[in-house]
Amino acid sequence: MPSSVVPGGWRLEYEPNGPSMGVDYDPEELTRLEEFIPKHEFYSQSVDSPWHNAFLLRQRDTGHSYELRGCVLRTHGIEGISKTEIRNYNEWKDILTKLFYEPLVIYTEQERREMWERIQIAHEEWKKTQLA
Repeated sequence: MPSSVVPGGWRLEYEPNGPSMGVDYDPEELTRLEEFIPKHEFYSQSVDSPWHNAFLLRQRDTGHSYELRGCVLRTHGIEGISKTEIRNYNEWKDILTKLFYEPLVIYTEQERREMWERIQIAHEEWKKTQLA
């Protein structure tokens, strides 16, 4: 649909109960990356980035979109949103492989277990902030 934010742009509206409302696109062709590069460096490398130490995967199929953020799996569908807390390594690894098609093959078993431990620790710290 036409964008109400960007003159001459267009807007992609996501499905109801999706992970976000939508996104607006500017029709102007981007020919230089000078503006993009420092933002990319900040978001991908800076300790001040909101994505620093965040574990996030997203996947979708014809009826649902899935988001694994830390130890919380959100399933978005026409029927609503469900949340599942991932509680152990085997469940986490199974979801990565079967739902997100990401078996983390470039990591050793030890590295995958260490990654899970870091994610689980961050999740427990996050839960404490939710109770405060």
